Amino acid sequence: SLKDSVDGVRIRLLGEDPAALAAATEGSVDVAIYADEVSPCGRVELLPYVVEQAVSATNHRFGNHTTLLDSIL
Repeated sequence: SLKDSVDGVRIRLLGEDPAALAAATEGSVDVAIYADEVSPCGRVELLPYVVEQAVSATNHRFGNHTTLLDSIL
């Protein structure tokens, strides 16, 4: 159920009426409807659905060496 979702729902709508979908969800603010034309760039299409993540590991200059980077560096 849409009402049970904590983060809301994102819908990529293709070839249908966004107003009808909004009415079917009772205009819930927890539902994001993406009904624009499809972009030829897949990365642009995925932006609403992915979260950027950064990972870092530091080898401290005073000798506190981490082995996490041994296979990368």
